[in-house]
Amino acid sequence: MLMIAYFRERLGDYANSEMIAALQKELVGVDYIVAPIADNRMFEIIDQFIDGEITDAQCPHCLSATNPGNQYVFISERGLKQVEILERCYLTAAEKESYLVSRQESYEINRDKVRVARKQYRAQGNYIEDILK
Repeated sequence: MLMIAYFRERLGDYANSEMIAALQKELVGVDYIVAPIADNRMFEIIDQFIDGEITDAQCPHCLSATNPGNQYVFISERGLKQVEILERCYLTAAEKESYLVSRQESYEINRDKVRVARKQYRAQGNYIEDILK
């Protein structure tokens, strides 16, 4: 979560903290990262954490409620050279519309799950200013 926020330049003054520096060192020599898909809903939740609205205990539960799926981020030339496109798929306008409707319905269901997670883990954990002083 913190590294996604770091790479998307969302951490502001916290980007120079010792914890972020330690996490960056763990990525030295890594060719790719498998991480949750960083969509708009994820950024809403991460921004709530960075803005001090939710704690580090609430944040992962809120994120998991959105069922983000995984993405692969290639961060080295060596990793990128290993990528092979196996298949391409094209959607018709009707298929695209159906997908967008489905995503909107999923978004609304997940929004309710996030509310429940926020309430369930209220007053648990630490706020970002306590973690990344």
